[in-house]
Amino acid sequence: MVEIVHYMAGIVQLTFESLFELFKRPENAYVFALLLIVFGIIVFAFAVYLYLRRSQPLKKLNKLLAANIKREDFAANFNEIDAAFYDTDKKWGHNLSHAWAELKESLVHENEEKVVWNTARPHNYIDAHDIRGPRILSSFPNIFVGLGLVFTFLGLAASLQGISIDGDVAAMQKGLQNVLSAASVKFTASITGLVMSIFLGSFIRFAAHSLDKQIELVNEHLERGMRFVTSEELAYKQLQQLTEQTAQLQNFNATLAADVLPPYIESRK
Repeated sequence: MVEIVHYMAGIVQLTFESLFELFKRPENAYVFALLLIVFGIIVFAFAVYLYLRRSQPLKKLNKLLAANIKREDFAANFNEIDAAFYDTDKKWGHNLSHAWAELKESLVHENEEKVVWNTARPHNYIDAHDIRGPRILSSFPNIFVGLGLVFTFLGLAASLQGISIDGDVAAMQKGLQNVLSAASVKFTASITGLVMSIFLGSFIRFAAHSLDKQIELVNEHLERGMRFVTSEELAYKQLQQLTEQTAQLQNFNATLAADVLPPYIESRK
């Protein structure tokens, strides 16, 4: 067991020694900084692509809803609006159709006002979580900071290996001077990672805020295009209809009795 532990420790030692040799050269710090920049540009381009992929269809959907903001128009073009929600999912990979399908279950189409009634608020079903991209995207700013720190500390550890404590004071001072001069170069990786983190994090927050606003606008248009009816109001309307039906039935029975009973009595005499 001890031999296995020593063997594994030897592998770790060789791995770090190889890394230290790679990081001892000051110019490599700029290479790693360049790699971070290239990686950041790739992630940024992917984030922009996801943002446009989700923002453009939402703008199109909001344009359609805004054109049917009147309740009468909304009810008349309901099938077109319904198809637009499903079309948004098919083309752009959103999850709006599922939320919209659940919201439709709370809608009432047949009523005396000839408009669409909603018994639930749209924002209870449709929110920004239905359209946001992969959650790992929000982790990339922290990843860039971590990579910058890893490159920096590996470079510093590699530089410290060059210090000898067995020589004279002049040699030690020269070694420390070399470490400090190398450290200034090694910190370029941390600075690059921090800058990319701030840049990418700012765009991700901007994209999330913009998509949240688009979803809020969708819910606002839906609220204005439909009439919200509480469950109590629906129950009251149903009670009214039952009362009217009862009165009509009583009137029908009285009329039927008045029309049928006299001839029947006369026929029995």
